[in-house]
Amino acid sequence: MAEENVLLDSGSALESSNINTQTCDIVAIYGSKDPNKGYNIPPDKIERLTIHESFFSLLPSMTLRLNDVGTIFHDVNFQIGNTLYVSLLPKSSDEDVILKPILQATFVIQAINYSFDQDRNDFIYNFHCIYSAEKYLNDICIWPMSDTIAGYTPSLDKAYTSAETLSSILASAGLKPVVELKTDPDDNMSWLNANLTYAEFAKKIISHAWISNDDMPLLFVDHDGVAHYTSINNLCDEQQISGYYIHQTKYQKKYDDKNQTNHTNKKPEAYKVYLDVSMSNYGYIQNNGGYNVKKYIYNPYNIKELSLTEFKPVPFDLSNPTALSTNDNCFRSRDFIDSGINGKLRLANVSNRSVTQGDTIRYNSVSVHFKQTHQYYDYAPLHHDSIKHAFFQQFAFMAISVTDQPGYAQDPEQQLRLGNKINIDMSSINHDSSVQTNNFIVTGLTHDISFGSKYTIMATCVSDGIGGTSQIKKESKDSQKSK
Repeated sequence: MAEENVLLDSGSALESSNINTQTCDIVAIYGSKDPNKGYNIPPDKIERLTIHESFFSLLPSMTLRLNDVGTIFHDVNFQIGNTLYVSLLPKSSDEDVILKPILQATFVIQAINYSFDQDRNDFIYNFHCIYSAEKYLNDICIWPMSDTIAGYTPSLDKAYTSAETLSSILASAGLKPVVELKTDPDDNMSWLNANLTYAEFAKKIISHAWISNDDMPLLFVDHDGVAHYTSINNLCDEQQISGYYIHQTKYQKKYDDKNQTNHTNKKPEAYKVYLDVSMSNYGYIQNNGGYNVKKYIYNPYNIKELSLTEFKPVPFDLSNPTALSTNDNCFRSRDFIDSGINGKLRLANVSNRSVTQGDTIRYNSVSVHFKQTHQYYDYAPLHHDSIKHAFFQQFAFMAISVTDQPGYAQDPEQQLRLGNKINIDMSSINHDSSVQTNNFIVTGLTHDISFGSKYTIMATCVSDGIGGTSQIKKESKDSQKSK
């Protein structure tokens, strides 16, 4: 592990690298994606480009920093509400080879701030932008719609899954929906909306969607505008590790220093290096010491005692305790336990409460279930909240320099993406940390590049909760065998 376990921002991470080789070119066009129609911002005027994407933000955001003595703003009038197209083009030793951009996206200017630099006698402009899907944030999504979208026409007479409904509304809002679930959600119903925005309606669908008893759905948008509909188990269990990250100093000492006795000329190609990493654990705050969830819901449609001719439920006496036990068709209950999650070995799901705390049960009752919704509709929000608090606890904040990654800019397979599963080696030169070394899911990326300088990425990752548990169990078994 790094000697100083300090949370770095992208600026300090840039200063910590001694590499000054520019790995890519910044292309920024104002007003249009077509360079023949928009205004090409001179590259030497771009001081810094920062793009942020995260599980926990609705859309990716960007900040573009320019320096100017009046030449740019003399030619073009930048206005909020207009678009900025940006692209990072990897450099190639072969001029005839055109490489795929590391990232490219169109953003909408939300604000423009400027200040005067006394030392250089010029202005510094900061453009604060958001991904160009403002309809997703601002427009009301009336659903179902009469028009055919994404291959089907929504109808009140037909039930749809959360995946089908989300694919339609996200596509109509200017995003690119991708469903990455291994099985279809068990949540067929008529999803209705009259007054929520596209983003609010999507959030409501995710809150009430149903994957399985031990899983919860996730929706996030990356810098390409791709809206990923996936789940925690899908990210943790159904994908391969995309990269193994080791500390830069340890890597150099082990594989680059010829004076080291353990030096080898054969460098592991799967390894990538990071500048520094820090850890934060919000477990106790997140799960409030651990709790069980029990929910009671009254179902007015008692199917066994329903008069189909009159379509009226048989009167039910809530004041009669005997009726509560004999007429159980009118009541539905379900337990959700955040400290077990179906017995999976996830470290993040192990309760952190002390022995004296005992079991805390949260009751939620007097809800009414209507047959128009799927059977898990009323339970889903509490269920998802329980899993979310159990899973999102241990975070790693890792700074990497793209310049230190051989072939990173040229090879799309090496590039970090939201939702990737990676392995972070927390060991130092003198200490192997097999327990801390773990698999992580990338939940946030901040791309930071300065013109003519370095390209650094700050990755926010959450532990998948399995690595440390497995190692502890292995060491425990080995100690038992030695006795």
